[in-house]
Amino acid sequence: MSYHEKEMTTTQTIAVVKLSDYREKRIQTAHLLLTKSPRPEKMQRLYSLKGPMILGRKESADIALDDPKLSRHHAQIYTDGKFYYIKDLNSTNGTKVNGEIIKEKRIHPKDIIEIGDCRFEFNFPSLVPSRKEKITSFSRFSKLLTFVKTLFFATLILFSLILIYYSATRPFKTVRTPQSISKAFEPTQNRVQLFYGIASQAYGEADYEKAKHFVQEARNLDTKRWESERLDKLDQSIDQALILKKAYLEKQKSREEKAKILSQVQFYFDVAQKFIEAGELDRAVITYQEALMVDPDNEEIKKAILNMDQLKSKPVAFQKISEKLSTLEIYQQVERFTSKAKKMLGEENYIGAIESYQKALQIAKQHNFQVTKVAAPLMEAINEFKSKTKALWSEVDPLSQAQKYNEAKEKVTQLLRINPHFEPASLKRRELNALLEKQAQHLYSQAVMYEALPDISAAKEKWESIISLLLPGDNYYQKAQKKLTHYASF
Repeated sequence: MSYHEKEMTTTQTIAVVKLSDYREKRIQTAHLLLTKSPRPEKMQRLYSLKGPMILGRKESADIALDDPKLSRHHAQIYTDGKFYYIKDLNSTNGTKVNGEIIKEKRIHPKDIIEIGDCRFEFNFPSLVPSRKEKITSFSRFSKLLTFVKTLFFATLILFSLILIYYSATRPFKTVRTPQSISKAFEPTQNRVQLFYGIASQAYGEADYEKAKHFVQEARNLDTKRWESERLDKLDQSIDQALILKKAYLEKQKSREEKAKILSQVQFYFDVAQKFIEAGELDRAVITYQEALMVDPDNEEIKKAILNMDQLKSKPVAFQKISEKLSTLEIYQQVERFTSKAKKMLGEENYIGAIESYQKALQIAKQHNFQVTKVAAPLMEAINEFKSKTKALWSEVDPLSQAQKYNEAKEKVTQLLRINPHFEPASLKRRELNALLEKQAQHLYSQAVMYEALPDISAAKEKWESIISLLLPGDNYYQKAQKKLTHYASF
């Protein structure tokens, strides 16, 4: 029985020694024996290690293995002239020697090397035994196995001759293969080419997710690796396109957010300028502080607040000095405005309270009256006004994102009652009204559907939900109220 040459690598082969030459010839070079592989037909293959060898999935590797879990260049085996070593080449799934994950390690005969779904046994020299080392029982078993094989093939040949004779004596009939069966034998590589074409077209149309999907499908079917390099290039192009797309979207989003913030800050600057022209410097400061809540890092806002403090410290030229009043009358006027401010604070009318405190402070300054008792509660009112506005505004966005539009609207309404000049809250209220209107329209459509079934109780629930969402003046509120009144009369 003759032996064929056994493949060692993609380009190297070594002749397996004939049985008659066991006593004289043995494979002396170190080698790897493939004991486990995703491709069963390649198991028990020997790979000679005549120099530094790279193991990996890419065809450029010295030992190329068809295993999707392998990196393109997964590991390298090399020698320093005395010992052999294995080094992991920063692979994705790692390299194991005798079950231990390694980066670089000396290997010994009988060591088990695992990369991906492949397992090798390292040996030096070869474990091919000489004829003297074969035991008698194995020789007897081999002879018995040879006899069984001979008997099996003789029986098979005899059975084939009988079938040929029987077929020759019967009329020939053509059997048509169903179309579904013929499709089952369609070459897999045609499907790989089809998936590659779909992926290329999707990439050209900027549908990168679809392109990525079909590249992966092609990889799963590409058993012969005919499209390996083309798939790799297309995959890299898709990855680069996805990175660029993500960077562009983030940059665009950053620009839009920055433009929105600048627009809001400019609005506050315009309002503050009007207050300055009207001589209401304290309200201008409050407006600048609201702008600072929108853009905390804006240096222009901080400078504007400092300028306002300097402007307030200077005497106002057009300020009229009233007639000289007695100390008691000055105290009574200051006390009247501070009492009014405290009452407004209890009603959460912060704007009115701050204005009353400012009037009391103005009277005290005109008559050189002690201002500490007025300035301190004024600053407390301003700080409380700012913190209350900030706290309510921080609750609006989470409620809106959770689609709790009605609750978000209640917070915005409360915020505008405290701070009527807070423009972002006014814009948010208009946005929430539009969303609630759309939600009410959807609920009304569901209610009409339940009414037609008929399921009046379910329809009533939808109409009641509309009433809880909208104000009495809204169109859908009136429609829902009319429906509930109609069915209440029965």
